[in-house]
Amino acid sequence: MDRGNSKRHHGKDGSWEQLQKQRDAQAVAFTAAIAARSNDNDGSRGRWNRSPWLLIRYNSVDRGARPTVGPFWISPDIWIESSDPGGNAVAGEKNYVHARVFNLGTFMAAPVQVDFYWANPALGLGAANMNWIGTEWIRKIKPLAVQPVKCRTPWVPVMLNGGHECLLVSCSNYVLDPLIDPFEPTLDRHVAQRNIAVVNAAAGASIPFRLQMNNLFPVPAQTGIYVRTERVALRRAAGQRLPRAELLAQVAQYGAQSRHKQNLPAANMATATVYGVQESDSRAAPAVRANVLPESVTLSVPAPGTHFARLLLQRDAYDRADAQPMGLLLQELALKPFEQRSVALELTVPGDARPGEFVVYHLEQHAQGFAAGGYAVIVEIGRD
Repeated sequence: MDRGNSKRHHGKDGSWEQLQKQRDAQAVAFTAAIAARSNDNDGSRGRWNRSPWLLIRYNSVDRGARPTVGPFWISPDIWIESSDPGGNAVAGEKNYVHARVFNLGTFMAAPVQVDFYWANPALGLGAANMNWIGTEWIRKIKPLAVQPVKCRTPWVPVMLNGGHECLLVSCSNYVLDPLIDPFEPTLDRHVAQRNIAVVNAAAGASIPFRLQMNNLFPVPAQTGIYVRTERVALRRAAGQRLPRAELLAQVAQYGAQSRHKQNLPAANMATATVYGVQESDSRAAPAVRANVLPESVTLSVPAPGTHFARLLLQRDAYDRADAQPMGLLLQELALKPFEQRSVALELTVPGDARPGEFVVYHLEQHAQGFAAGGYAVIVEIGRD
């Protein structure tokens, strides 16, 4: 497969080539851990799947169990090749979307279709929101292996959203391990989503941000926007050891995973304070304001009701304690069936934030008892 030969750099402390090597090394280590756990005591893999087992992870410790638990919109296996040092898409220029596909089964997956999509910034996404970028084919993925893939079709985001779009990638092996639930990262391990924006700002700054709320259900939905904010500082050694874009990915997942007691990249974090979940220290908490705009749009949803029916069928599989919203209620409103509303947000950076610190805003939409989607905004405090 074409891995790309880009010479673009992502900041002074990590080139694009270094980032690729770092991601590849982490993927190999993850696959090796899976292989070790899949062996029975006698060395066989008798209880492991005797077929391909394709996976695009929704977090760094995802092994393919679905439904997802916790934020599913910060996949470490989707990233952007662009001129932006934070790994954001850049409006008005060619961007290239990369993904990583695992085969955790004991059979080869051949061939594998990988589809790439973008959508406007939103908290709840479905087929009605997606725009196709391109399709790539992987000739084969060996058992217990990982394959990075670059969408060779360039994607040029529009200036309207400043490049802050959402990305979705799906994979499928038609015969032995097909995609079952398209555009459903919560239900299907073949699908993953990346809704992350990285913004540079000064302490005390106010950042405007606009998102959409979507009701993809065929019934009225009482919908809430929840927010959890974090302040994260990195150890100096981490900034020297890891490419910057990889550190940003870890910052995005740090607090999101801590709620579920999963393995954290804590060795790279000097301090991490979570607001709205646990008692914080004396530092000022980031602030968020939301204003729901009056305009309303009715979405054209393919196969109306299918999305809701599949979620209902999976309801018993959810751990209801972990299915509760994370953070504090920011705004609540009733949405009509298939209604879309826009929300104007104002993110305020604490005045005592220090240069080099990160302030993370995790926004989550809950509807009818389900996590409908979310978005993460990472603010890096600029140095004078």
